[in-house]
Amino acid sequence: MSTDHTVTRLVNGHQAAVYLTEPPSPETHPLTLGTLHDNDLAVVFTYASAADSTLARAARNLLRSMGKDDSVTGMRMHASDSVHIAPIWLIAHRTRLVVVASAQIWPANVMTEFLRLVLATPASVLLVADHGRSHEVAQTCIGYTPVAKPWSEVTEAAEAAQTAKASAPKPPPAEQQVPRSDWLTYRADCREQLDNHQFALLDAHYLASLRTAQTALHATAQVDDHTVASILQAAIQTSATVNEAITAFRATQAAFFDAGINLRIDPDRLIALLANSRRPAYTETDWLSLRAYRDPVRPAICTLYGYHLNVDEIAAFCVGHARAALAEGRLNNRPLHEHARIYLAAQTLRRALEGADAAEPLIGLSTIGAALTTAARDTGVLIAGPHSHNSDHTRKLWHAGSGYLYGRIS
Repeated sequence: MSTDHTVTRLVNGHQAAVYLTEPPSPETHPLTLGTLHDNDLAVVFTYASAADSTLARAARNLLRSMGKDDSVTGMRMHASDSVHIAPIWLIAHRTRLVVVASAQIWPANVMTEFLRLVLATPASVLLVADHGRSHEVAQTCIGYTPVAKPWSEVTEAAEAAQTAKASAPKPPPAEQQVPRSDWLTYRADCREQLDNHQFALLDAHYLASLRTAQTALHATAQVDDHTVASILQAAIQTSATVNEAITAFRATQAAFFDAGINLRIDPDRLIALLANSRRPAYTETDWLSLRAYRDPVRPAICTLYGYHLNVDEIAAFCVGHARAALAEGRLNNRPLHEHARIYLAAQTLRRALEGADAAEPLIGLSTIGAALTTAARDTGVLIAGPHSHNSDHTRKLWHAGSGYLYGRIS
């Protein structure tokens, strides 16, 4: 869709302004303006909630509207951190308009602080009241005078946005992450937790992997390290994503059990082998999956990895290097993908707010390898990283660090 056209139509080119509208009848719900929400987050549609009793909660709700996922590792931050993180993402995404539906729900303190937070960025705010309640919203905007915006003008923009979206290329659907179940319940859990389309695709991969492993086992007189490694390698080679790899591994375990062998695997180690077997090449779905992180440091780490920097190089990558990459539009001699720009810009801005100078590390974490490992698990992006969560004793049990143990069932 034409984001510039939508924003210009609604805010008349002005920056850092507050606008107010309401539907002409009770039958028209403000949520109908949800089509204004743009996939690139230049326009963000959110809604006020009675649970937003503080600015921190309202900011967290805004981040959720921007695709941040409460279930991923990077969300384990204090609620108040949302107040500092939300403006960073608004700036990084170059958001120009934040639309708040049912705005009359917020008390004056939350509304005023929210406006102050958003207007500190280049974005404007469009407050959408329920029918007959715009005067209540205006009274909560202490220190701000909202500009009335006719409902017809807003709905025209929403309809134009809907038309543009209908004709534009559809963004890739977000892939659901497969359950972390053991092989005994994996297939049933996939059937229960995944949508029908994704389950059908993964189940076909499961059955194909099962047949491949069964054929290899039937053709083998003696199962040894070489046999197990070659069968797992075949599972790796036929898998293009983390979800496919985990599915193939679970099917392989089922095949081994049918042959009277208990095969234990460490999926993270095997996924690392899969990732190490090819150079990082993120798809559009991969880039969008990284949007789930609220903390900018994690997608920034994954961005640098995606541009073929190893753990040591990521640790040595400085704020000045990031600024140069953003200015030149290139990273590691490759054009900077738009999502890479967003994630790099967010972490660069965060480090600037922390007072870091150009010579200081962009990442500033000692656990970069662990962050890469959890990113593969959290988002399904094909990433290799050191697996430091296992103890030295446990590591010695895995065959050459390859992530499997096996033994005949007595």
